[in-house]
Amino acid sequence: MKQTIKLTVISVIILFTLVAVWANKTPFVTNPETVEITSTSSLNSLYISNCARCHGADGKGNTQLGQELGVPDLTITARRMSLTRVKNIITKGDGDMPSYKKKLKAAQIASLANYVRKLR
Repeated sequence: MKQTIKLTVISVIILFTLVAVWANKTPFVTNPETVEITSTSSLNSLYISNCARCHGADGKGNTQLGQELGVPDLTITARRMSLTRVKNIITKGDGDMPSYKKKLKAAQIASLANYVRKLR
C-alpha cells in the first residue's frame, strides 16, 4: 500500500513537471540581448531601415547617397571581412558610417552582420 502511494505521488510530480515544461513556450534565456534574430523578413526589415539608405536594398551601394559617400559594395567587401570585423564596423561606425551601438541591440548587430555577409 505504501509503495503504491509513493509511486502515485512520484508519477503525479513527474506528470506536473512535464506539463509545466510543455506549457512554458518561452525558451529559457539568461540574457535576451544575446538571442539572434532568425526571421529573414525581420533581418531584411532591420537592414532596410538602417542600411539601405546608403548601401541600397541589394547592398551594392547604388543609391544617390551611397554614391556621394562612396560606400562599398557589401556584396563584395563584407564577404571578405570576418564576422567580427563587420560587427565592429556596425557597432563603432567607420568613416562616414555612423555607429549603431546606441540604436541597435548587440543581438541585432550580430544578426545584421551575418545578413550583410550573405548579401549576393
